[in-house]
Parts: sequence; structure tokens; C-alpha cells
Amino acid sequence: RARKEYEQQPKQQSTSGDNQQPPLSSPPNQFDAVLLLDSDALIVDLDGQVLELLPENILIAAHKVHTKDNSTTHEINAGVMMWNLQHDHLMNVVQKWEAIC
Repeated sequence: RARKEYEQQPKQQSTSGDNQQPPLSSPPNQFDAVLLLDSDALIVDLDGQVLELLPENILIAAHKVHTKDNSTTHEINAGVMMWNLQHDHLMNVVQKWEAIC
């Protein structure tokens, strides 16, 4: 439901005249988390509570990558990632992300 409401917001006009989605400066907060999985991910425990894996004081959780080349992976596997949408610092991340996009 929240995504539909966001998509129905009026689009802003860019300087080039292309329509763009409005900024995420106030995303819907009715959800606790978002789980991002690669399309080849396999969920094996359908009875588990995935939100229990993300403590309330943690903004993001991801699978750690063990590699010698930290400059390209930043030591996380972005194919298995969960964001805490109720975290106090979420909007800081969103605003910084919007600024570089």
C-alpha cells in the first residue's frame, strides 16, 4: 500500500523537462524493514522470523564477505541485505543518497 501511495504523488519537473519521482524525504514508515535478496536466493526456513535478525539499534544488516580486496566489496554482500526502516539515521542515508543520484 505504501509504495502505491508514493507512486501516486505528483512528479517533480527536472531542469531537463523529464518527469522524475518525488524525493524520498518522507518515505512511508508503516513498515519496519525491507529485505533485499538476489533473485537466486533460497529461503529455507519459512517459519523463521526474519525481523529477529535485525536488532532495533542497527540500521543495516548484510552478509559479510571475506576477501582481500576490501576496496571493491566494502566487506558486504549487497545481495542479502536488510534495512531497518524505523532507525533514527535512515533519513540521513536517504538524503545523502538523493544528493548523489
